[in-house]
Amino acid sequence: MPFENDEPPLLVALKYLEGHKLMEMVILLVENGACFNKSHGYVSPLTRAVICEPDVATYLLNKGADVNEAGDSIGNTPLIVAVEVSGKGRIHLVERLISAGADINKANSTGTTALHKAVLSRNNEAIQLLMKAGPHLEARDLRGRTPLYLAANKGNVNAIDVLKTYGADMRAVDNDGNSALICFLQGRHEEEEPLRMLAFDNVEINRQSKNGFTPLMEATRKSLNNAVRILLELGADPNIVAQATEPESVLGIAMDRELVSCTALDCARQLIQHTGLSTLPERCWKFFLQRISCNDRKMVQLMVTNGMAPVRVYARLVKYYLPFTVRYRLGLYNAADKIVCSDEVKLSPLATAVLCNNLPITRYLVENWFLTPADLVGSLELRHLKSVLAETYQRECMRFLDENLSQPMSLLQLSFVAVSAQLGGVSGREERVRKIPLPNILKDRLLFRRGNYPMEFSSS
Repeated sequence: MPFENDEPPLLVALKYLEGHKLMEMVILLVENGACFNKSHGYVSPLTRAVICEPDVATYLLNKGADVNEAGDSIGNTPLIVAVEVSGKGRIHLVERLISAGADINKANSTGTTALHKAVLSRNNEAIQLLMKAGPHLEARDLRGRTPLYLAANKGNVNAIDVLKTYGADMRAVDNDGNSALICFLQGRHEEEEPLRMLAFDNVEINRQSKNGFTPLMEATRKSLNNAVRILLELGADPNIVAQATEPESVLGIAMDRELVSCTALDCARQLIQHTGLSTLPERCWKFFLQRISCNDRKMVQLMVTNGMAPVRVYARLVKYYLPFTVRYRLGLYNAADKIVCSDEVKLSPLATAVLCNNLPITRYLVENWFLTPADLVGSLELRHLKSVLAETYQRECMRFLDENLSQPMSLLQLSFVAVSAQLGGVSGREERVRKIPLPNILKDRLLFRRGNYPMEFSSS
């Protein structure tokens, strides 16, 4: 049997032997005076026996091994170790240690108790045994996490239910102010039963962490479409703005992405349908142009009819969505095909649709007067746009512009676009519109609530 770095013989036996040979050797060593409590610098024999051989652990307990010793380098007690390994058909070890006087509330150097560890290990049998022994339900590790918090992070509905039944504080938060509900969502869980258990009232549904994030923001950040739906049903407020570092809204989280997954788009759709776009930050206006570039007609129509404004965005923010020849002609690339981050070139929604040769969206925007002053007949921007179209052979949209934006517009159209531009961007636009002394039919049109010209979906 090899000895390593003067490791005690009893620990060596527990490391290399098994079965009846191990038991015989342990008995021989103990009967001849081997120390079965922890030797300095090593894992204790009892802790190692708990891991590798339950019968040896029982023998050492019967011999008087210290059941509450710090059994390894981070201070795990034999009980903390046992609840982690007892899921392998060794639950009797937990029972034996508790009956031998194990302190169920003793923590290791990270503040982890046996109940913390049982929850982390998803060991529901051990959780039940510990609950009967009366553990401290609000014990916190160094990060301020309670057992309930960890159960939420693991998405363990059984553990959440048991801890709730025994009276665990459902409102406890960690050192960062994260609630159990936020922690559940951080673990990318969205199962309905545990989510509803944790989102039990309006306070918890809208509780903000220290960084200002709400559960709805966390669900949106993780693209948890089902969780977003349930939280909105339960009354989550999508208009809360996080103020800890810089203002952040749930819509900003949903749309402030270069690449948007299908689940993230589903989250965005739900949020827009539920609350509109009144809290959409300016940096996310690019999202609208990106959806135009991607021919996402349903999203374009949804945003237009729910508060989006005709605004211009720096082309560099959406350049990767434009055809290469268009990027080149707009000056976003130089002769060496290197990116030129120009702050001079801006694109309107109409210009974006036209440059992508998207006739259905182009027609939808023009017919509904969703235009900026740069889109009006005679503007330098429109002339430049037509020259780019001619050079890049975007003939379909070129013909449409020639037919619809070549002759001077009516005074009503010109006035409408001018007023729309004066109303500014998305934030607060509806309030500004409602204050204008105009007939409601014109106010509704300035908000684009009901498009006079429907979007064409047949060729999507």
